[in-house]
This record gives sequence, C-alpha cells and structure tokens, in this order.
Amino acid sequence: MSRAIFVIAASLFLGFLLSHPAKGQETETNLTFEFRGESLSVALDKIISRTDIDLVYDPQLTRNISIYKRITAKNASELLRQLLEDHQLDYITLSSGTYVIVKSVMEGPFYGTFAGKVVDGRTGEPLPGATVMLADASGGTSTNRSGNFSINKMLSGTHRIIFSYVGYEPVAKTIEIRPNREVTERVLLNQKPVDVFPVVVEAHRAQIPHHENPVVNAKSEWETTGVMKDAIRNLSLISGVQYGLPLTDLHLQGGQHSEHRILLDGAPVYNPYSFGQMFSSFSPYAIGNIQLYKTGYGVKAGSQIAGLINLSHDLPAAGSKSLTLQGDPLSANARGDLSFITGDQSSLKLMTALRTNFWDLYKNPTLEQTLQDWNVIDPLISNALADLDYDASKFSPIHQDSDVRFLDYHLAGEYNLDNFNTISASLYIGDNKVLTHLLNQVDDSSEPSVPTYLYASEGYKWSNFTSQVSWTQMISPRLELTTQASYSVNQFEHETEIGTSNHPLYIRNLFLEYSPGNVVSDAGGQGRQLPTQFDGNEIQHFILRTDGTYSISPNLLLEGGIQLDRVTSGINISDLTYFPAHIDQSSTLLSSYFNASHTFGSFWNIEWGSRFTYAVLSDLTYAEPRMSLQFDNPNSNLGYWSARLSGGLYRQFVNEYEITNSGPTSLVPTFSIWSLSDENSIPKAWHLTGSYLLEPSAHTSIKAEAFYKWQPASTITSYNTLNSANSESLSYTKLSEIQAFAETTEMIVLGGGLKITQALLSSKLKVSAGYDYSYSEIDMESQFGRRLPASWNEPHRAQLRILWRMFPDLAVTTKWQGIWGRTWAFRQSYYNFLRFQSEETALPFSFNSPENDKLNPFQQVDLSFIYQPSLDTTELEIRLEILNILDRENMLEKYIQPIHSDNGSTDYVIRHRTLPGIHPSVSIQVKF
Repeated sequence: MSRAIFVIAASLFLGFLLSHPAKGQETETNLTFEFRGESLSVALDKIISRTDIDLVYDPQLTRNISIYKRITAKNASELLRQLLEDHQLDYITLSSGTYVIVKSVMEGPFYGTFAGKVVDGRTGEPLPGATVMLADASGGTSTNRSGNFSINKMLSGTHRIIFSYVGYEPVAKTIEIRPNREVTERVLLNQKPVDVFPVVVEAHRAQIPHHENPVVNAKSEWETTGVMKDAIRNLSLISGVQYGLPLTDLHLQGGQHSEHRILLDGAPVYNPYSFGQMFSSFSPYAIGNIQLYKTGYGVKAGSQIAGLINLSHDLPAAGSKSLTLQGDPLSANARGDLSFITGDQSSLKLMTALRTNFWDLYKNPTLEQTLQDWNVIDPLISNALADLDYDASKFSPIHQDSDVRFLDYHLAGEYNLDNFNTISASLYIGDNKVLTHLLNQVDDSSEPSVPTYLYASEGYKWSNFTSQVSWTQMISPRLELTTQASYSVNQFEHETEIGTSNHPLYIRNLFLEYSPGNVVSDAGGQGRQLPTQFDGNEIQHFILRTDGTYSISPNLLLEGGIQLDRVTSGINISDLTYFPAHIDQSSTLLSSYFNASHTFGSFWNIEWGSRFTYAVLSDLTYAEPRMSLQFDNPNSNLGYWSARLSGGLYRQFVNEYEITNSGPTSLVPTFSIWSLSDENSIPKAWHLTGSYLLEPSAHTSIKAEAFYKWQPASTITSYNTLNSANSESLSYTKLSEIQAFAETTEMIVLGGGLKITQALLSSKLKVSAGYDYSYSEIDMESQFGRRLPASWNEPHRAQLRILWRMFPDLAVTTKWQGIWGRTWAFRQSYYNFLRFQSEETALPFSFNSPENDKLNPFQQVDLSFIYQPSLDTTELEIRLEILNILDRENMLEKYIQPIHSDNGSTDYVIRHRTLPGIHPSVSIQVKF
C-alpha cells in the first residue's frame, strides 16, 4: 500500500514539473568559475546560486568527485557540459527548463595529448627535470634534458596543470583537451627571488602541487643575483656534499674521495682539479643548472657506484647581446652572449667564457703564502725513500718559488629549429698547473762530506678537453628522442725531482718547461740528482647515445636508451717509491636501459628499470636493476610532505684509484688516476636510500635523508704491491696490468643528513642549516690486517648559511662550516710507505693505527658583501669576500720534524700543515 502511494505521489510531482514552467529559466549571462578541489556537489551548488537554474541529480552520481577546473565566460548549459564531461556524466533538459544530471550515453571516454617545453623565463634556457603535474594529482611527468615533456591519453575537457622546478616559482595553467587532438605549449618559469644560483636539482623533488595555487609572480625588486655563482662552490650548500678544503677536491658523502663522476653537458670530465676555495676547474660564469645524484639514483644516471654531478652550460636569454668582464686578485673572467631570432619559432643562442690568471703580473698573497708554507721537504720521507746519504733534516730552506697557472675556455650553442627540435653543441678546454721549487742549505757546513745545497721541485698538471653535439626532437607528443655524441680527453701529469750540490743550482723542470730566474746554473758540477718521480694518466672517452621517452598515459611514462662507449686509458708510474707500472687498456662498452614511471592513486609514484651492459674486455653482460617509490601528501596537518625510498645494484666500468704522493714536499697529498676495469675487478655496490621532505609553508623546508651502501667488490690501491720494489723476485720488471697497484676489497658506508631552510622578511632573509653524518668501513686486511675507517671519511659535518638582502642593491651572506671526527691525521705517505720502513728508521711513532690518529676540528666562517647599483646601460657588481674571518688555523694534516740537539740526540716534533688564515678578496664585474 505504501509503495503504491509513493508511485502515485511521484507521478503527480513529475506531472506538475512538466506542466508548469520553472521559476528559474536559463539565463544567457556568461559566467566564470574556478574550482580548486571542491566536490562536484559544492561546484553544482555554486552554479545554481549564481545562475538561478533548477537542477535535479542523484547524490550517488556526484559522490567522491573533486573538481579542478577554470571555466571562463560560459552560459549555464556550457558550464554544466564542461563540468560534467570529464566524469562520464551528462545532463538532459526537461520541457520545464529543469536540468537533470544523468550518466553519459555518449561513446567514450575521449582522449587527447598535451606536450610542450618548460624554459627559464629570463633566458629561455630549457629546464631539465621540471615537474609537470595535473592539479588533481592524477598523473604527470618530468621534462627531459631539453626541457620537453608529453602527457598522453588525457581525458578530453579542461585540465589544470602545475609546472614546478627547484629554485623557480611554480606556474599553473588551464588547458583545453579536445578528443584526438594534440595541444602543445611553451611554459616559462621565473626564478625565485633572493635564491642561490646556479640551481642544484636533486633526485627527491616534489611530485604534486602544494602551497595553495601557484601563479607567476610579478617582477620583484628582490630578484635573484649571483650571490654564490661558482658552480662547484655552490655544491657545498647541499647535504652530503663536502667542498672547501684546498687540495682535497670535492667529496660526495658515501663514495671514495674522488670517485664520483662529473659530466659537463653529458660528456665526462675526469680531472676537474679544484684548489679548494681559491678556484675551481670551471669558469663560474659558464655553468648554469646542476643535477646531483648521491646514492640510490635511477638507471638513466648511468653505471657508477659513487655519485654523479651533471653540469650544464648557461645559455643566454633570448634576443640578448652582452659582454661581461670580471676581475679579482686571483683571476680574470670574460663572457660573451649572442642570441637572436631566426624565424617564427627558430632561434640561435651562443655563449663563450674565458677565465685565466695572471701569476706573472700579480701573485695572490694568500695563495703564495699557502704554497710557501706547504712547500717544505719532509725529512722522514726523503731519508727513507730517496736514498739520501745524509739527513735531510740538517738543511733549512733559503729560497722558494711557485707558479700557479689555470686557463679554461667554454663555448656553447643551441639552435632551436622550432619549439620542439633543438640542436646543441658545447666545447670545454681546461688546463691547471701548479709548480714549486725549493732550495735548502745545510745548517752545519763543518762536515765536508755533506753537500751544501739540497733542492726539490714538484710539478702538477691537469688537462681536460670535452666536446659534445646533440639533437633533441619531439617525434610526436607521445615520443621524444635525443641523440648525443661526445668525446673527452683528460690527462694528469706529476713530476718530482730532488738532488744535491755544493754550488747554487739551475733547477730544471722539463715537465712544465719553467725555471726561476734568480737561481743560477751549477757551475761546479759537484752535485747529485736523485731518482726522478713521474706519474702520468690519460683517459679518452667517446660516447654515442640515444635516449627516448614515450608517454602511454598521464600516469605512465616509459624511458629507454642505448649507448656505445669507447674508452682508452693509460697509466705510467715510475718514481722514487713505487714499483714501476705501465698499463694501457682500451675497450668497448655496449649498454641499454629501460625505465617505467607510474603514478597511481592520488599520491604514489613508482619507478623501476634496469641497465644492461656488455663489456667486451670481459665478454660478459651485467645487469643493474633499480627501483624507487615516492609518496607525496600535499594536504596533511603538517603541510606538504614527501617520502622517497630508492636503491638497487650499481656497477662501475671506469675506475678511480687514489695514489698517495711520496714526493719530498707532497704539495698535493694524493691524486687520482682513472682506468678501465679489467675482467676481474669490476666494482659493484648495493644502494638503499631514504629521504623525507617536509614543507609546512612556502617559506620553510626540512629535508632528512639516510643511506646505506654495501660494496662487496670495491677497488683500492694496493701499497703492498707498489712497495714490492725491494722484492728480488720482481727485480726491475715494469708491471703492465691493473693488479700491479690495485686490489679488490669490501667496503660498507652508511650515513644521513638533515637540512632546514627558512625564508623570512618576505624572502629578503634566507637561513639554511644542516648536519651530515657518515660512517665508512673498508677491509684493509692486506695492508693493516683488519677493517678500518676510510681515510677520506668526515664523520660529522655541520653548516649554517645566512643570505640577507638588506636593500635591493646590497646583499650580505655569512657561511659557517664545521667538521669533526677526521682520522688518518698524518701524511698519507706515512701510512702507506713510511710504516714499511719503520724498523729501519726506528721512529718513536707507530703508523699502524690510523683510526687513532685524529685531526683537530675544522671550523671556518666566511662573510661576503655584494653591491649591485642600478645603472642605465650597464650592470655593475662589486663583491667583498672575507674568507676565514675568525682567522682559524685549520689543520689539513700532520707531519714529523726531527730536531737535532748539540749533544747529538734527536727529538721529533709534530708539525701541522694548516689551511690559509683570514684572507679578503675584492671582485668587480661589469656587464655591457
């Protein structure tokens, strides 16, 4: 009975609707709505309230549907159509004018494709690795190395897309996808105000939009400036990266000291020598963005067990023509930019940069004093290893001369045939040299058997040449290909001479063809030149590769590539200490990779893939499976947070070996040589990395990370073999295989870091604080009989950096860095060579426990003032930097100095090689 009553009542009500016009007929007024995550029910209520239409729908049809859409200047019918079409819903209109929402009866769903390019809004330079994400987090992708992206199989209708990149303001755009149509767009991102340049991009980045609705900000007077423009120095601001100790190069936490790989526009640079905070291997005016991979990186990053640093040349802004000149007490820089439009969508950009020093004209006092302090003959090493007939400690220095020369040249260009076809090329030439001469005179000339003079000379040379050409083309909005050919030649040479004479000397150094002018020739001939040490390394690397990306859908992206490597390496060791070794190798590597990136749910992203490498030298194929999982939550009670877990198997086919310098002065304690792995010594490592990113607001960022690396096959230098020169069985035969100086062992590394960044005063003040911890343990059974902490490890490292834009034309930066817990405090040559001579030398010191030899904590505070006045026709920058403002004598290493008394006894005093104290520097830059 009740059911019959309900049917009759419903029929009467429907008849009433059909026979009486609704009070709210459709209005022809065009309205605009913007919905940012509202439920469909709320969106419909907003339309009803503004249009005064009658609308009927079943609440079950709109359940669990959120709306991200902007609808501009539409009437009620069009509003409803655009609002419903993405969700398989439609509407019918009754004769009364009432709208009734129903399930769509049309065929579908229909799809389209969205593709484009993300570039720097000022320079037009592509931004590789930028995030392109649908506002509802239902899918997205990242740009490739040319800044291009594509999202395939997008539902037809209106979509809101968020574009973001580290160091840039995010941009939100609304696009209209039509069935079976392709939409392409060029997206410009502007740099964030008062940030650090160049931009450093890490593996863990935000995958979905957050911090409300991003838009392009109006140009602010607090713009980005080159406050820390040097690319290499800028890396010290990143967790897990150590840079700043002179003559120790760059160190990525978790790897051996110089084992990380550096690429410039995709071409390898094997000897990018850096003289600490004095200068780096690359012109600071040539490098733009940096991609940094420390541990747990994906298959696209290549095959290496340590980290990867990928540098990119900085191309000029579209349509710009400029000349930049800069000078400081150490170097001079020049950069020229040329860019012009060649067609509707075509353009050409060229950049060239040159940097050199002028040591012959002006010697930087701080650098000269540092070289003089370090250029001291070590009597223990000289007596034990140089076959001296007298005690080197009985000579005191009377003359020291040094020469430092560096030159690097950059040339980069890019020709955009259209928005989605680009040809680029670059060239880099780098040449760094350090040379020292030292003349010592005997303290007591009453002994006729002792020569009057002892001299030593050391020279170092690092040379790099890289070139590359690449072509990137978007075949279709789904498919993009990049083909690149690169060639690099990298050389290192080191020579040491030591000798005696009874007359002033003419110190020869054929290595650098250099002689100090105030030292005269040996006229008497009563001298002795001791054995000369010479070390050399050259590696040539040719790469031909093709990479492709294919967009299956908004939440599924496939990537793959093939690569041919031809590597030739040569090593020559012939010196005072090592057993002679000459190794020449060449081989071909054929590799490929496959990677799938899948976004599912609202917040999850998973990447998985593998590399496969065929090594001709070993005639084997090696697999390297890797995976990462990331979860992003933009709407938690804490704000935006993201967690990432990644890892896999990593192998290495070109190895770095750290060789200890056994020269009498050892200006550079250790140096790196590179060689192909042979079939018995291909290192491998397992990585597991976790990181957590929290951003409670747009002005606060907190990042924590931890890693674990197990290297069951790790290669190190074998000093047992190199010290076998005393073995009668080996005689003077020159060794010709890697086993001549290398051994395979096991290493474990773990650690983590925490970094907090806070922007204050409308981003005029930015504070960054960080702490890193690392632990490394290496099996050194062959040399020490046990496992030991690695000599390069820095267990505790903390830093604080403050950037304050006091006025639009004046900025101040302060940086503090501290390092604790360093061991292996004495000269590396003591542990690797002198300990083998301990019985003969009868020293009151033992070098068998390097883990107990500790260095004092390192602390340094730097202060910089950057003044950039507003000028009409030129850009002027005056920079005052005061390094080590507290004038701390930070310790680099310890060595031992014998002290002879009048009664014939000898005492031994521990001396310290320290880093430079306070040293100011003024730099002037003019851009026309």
